[in-house]
Amino acid sequence: MKKFTAIICTLALLTAFTGCDNGETSVSASESESSVSTAEITSNDTSSSESTPDSSESLPESTESLPESSSDSVPEPKFTDEQLEIIAKYGILNFVAPDGETVQVTDAAEIFDTRDPHDEIGSPGFKFDSKSSTSTVLRYDFAYIRYCRPFFYEGEFLDAAEEQKMIDELPEIKWFKVKAGDKLDCGLTVKKAVFERFPIDTSDPVRDNYIEFDGEVTLEGMLWAVKRDDYLLKTNDLSFMPDPTKTNGIPACKRQLDPSGGLQSMMSSDGNYVLSDIGTNWIVGTIDDIDMDEIFGEKDLVRVKITLTNVKWGGIVSVDLPAFYAEIVDIERIDE
Repeated sequence: MKKFTAIICTLALLTAFTGCDNGETSVSASESESSVSTAEITSNDTSSSESTPDSSESLPESTESLPESSSDSVPEPKFTDEQLEIIAKYGILNFVAPDGETVQVTDAAEIFDTRDPHDEIGSPGFKFDSKSSTSTVLRYDFAYIRYCRPFFYEGEFLDAAEEQKMIDELPEIKWFKVKAGDKLDCGLTVKKAVFERFPIDTSDPVRDNYIEFDGEVTLEGMLWAVKRDDYLLKTNDLSFMPDPTKTNGIPACKRQLDPSGGLQSMMSSDGNYVLSDIGTNWIVGTIDDIDMDEIFGEKDLVRVKITLTNVKWGGIVSVDLPAFYAEIVDIERIDE
C-alpha cells in the first residue's frame, strides 16, 4: 500500500505540470492530467472493469488444470517510484518529435542514467539530476528516418553557392517513425528500432537513433576505397554512396535529425565529384571483402551495383560515429 500511495502522489505531481519554456511542448494542467492517465504507466489500478461471469454458467468438473487465482496479484508498474520522481522533477510531459507528432515522456520504454561506468549504453541506476543535467535518458522502442530524395550529381566540383542552390531546389524532408516489423519501400524490414532523447532541451536533445534491418537490398551507386583515416572512415574502408534516382525508398538518417538532412559528397583522385542526398555515409566493409582489381582497376571511385544485408544505422554501433553499416552479398562494377 505504501508503494501505491507513493506512485499516486508522484502522478499527482505529474498532473500539476503546466509546461516549461525550454523548447518542449507546453501543456495545461488539464492536458497534463489527461496525458498521464492515458499513458497508464504504472498499471496499478486494482479495480476491474471486466464484467462478473454469470453465476449460471457451468463450471469445469475439475480445477486441477486451472491456474492459481491472481485476484490478489497486482501488475508490475512500468516505472519505479524513483523513475516517476525523475519525470516529475524535470517537469516535462512531452516533446515534439522529428515527424511533428507529440511524444509523451511517459510512453518511454525505459528511463536510465548514462553516468554508470559499467554500461556504455546506460543502466537502471537512476540518479537525481538538476534540471541543467543531461545524463538522464528516455529510451523509446521506435526510431525516425526519412527517404533519400531523388537527387544524385556527378561531374565537376561545385562551389558552396552552386551546392546550396541544388539543396534549395530539393523537396521538403519528411521524417517518419518506424517500429519493428515496418517495411520500407526499398524492401528492407525494420528488425529493431531505438530512439533515445534527453528529457530536457539541449542543443542536441537526441542521444541516439538506432535501427537494424532484416532482408537484402540491391542498390546502384558509387564506391570509394578510403585511402586515409577520416572522421567517420578508416583506411581501407569501403564507402558506398547510393543513387536515389535508381531506387525508391532508400533510408536516410542523421543522429541529430537535422532538418536540412545533409548531402554527402565524394571526390576521386582524377577530380570526379559526386553528391547525393543520402544523409550520411554508408560503410559496407573493407577492401578485403572484394576483388580490388575487378571492381576498381586503375580507379578509386567507381559505379557499382551492390547487394547488401545486415543493414544498420546509428550511434549504438559506434556511439561517436553514426553511419549506415552493411555487409556485401554481391557486387559488380558498372561501366558507363
